[in-house]
Amino acid sequence: MSDSPSVPADNNTDEIEALRQRNAELEQQVASNKKTRGWRMYLALVVVVLFGIALIPANQAAWLATTTLNTDNFVSTFGPLPSDEAVARALGTGIAAQVAEEAALDEVLASRLPSELQFIAAPVAGAVETLIAEAATRIISSDQFDAIWNGALRTAHSAAITVI
Repeated sequence: MSDSPSVPADNNTDEIEALRQRNAELEQQVASNKKTRGWRMYLALVVVVLFGIALIPANQAAWLATTTLNTDNFVSTFGPLPSDEAVARALGTGIAAQVAEEAALDEVLASRLPSELQFIAAPVAGAVETLIAEAATRIISSDQFDAIWNGALRTAHSAAITVI
């Protein structure tokens, strides 16, 4: 028995030979595609990684454009801050501490009190600082301050956008 298939002896032999030749060409193309497929895969991987890295600042830029560069969005984001009780209290406490430091309440009270009463200078200064903090917190929490705050935010933001 022979290993080669029997070939009919009619005019199909030319067609079979053409098909064998075409098959050889296609096998050669497949082999060359396998060689080029490897670098394409690595290139695609690099592009996907670069896209992922670029997506992070693109997300931040989109937030910046929609929230920070638009005056109405900026004011609606930062406008309610003084209305928050914790923020108002923190601002009031900070203002009171700054006033007490600049006015040097301890030293002024100690210098004005007689030597027998100088020991109360620090507690009195602390009480005055607490009163200033409470007054500042009430002012910051008021509707009038809210209107002033929103107007100042709008003006400052518009000026900043003009500069940018």
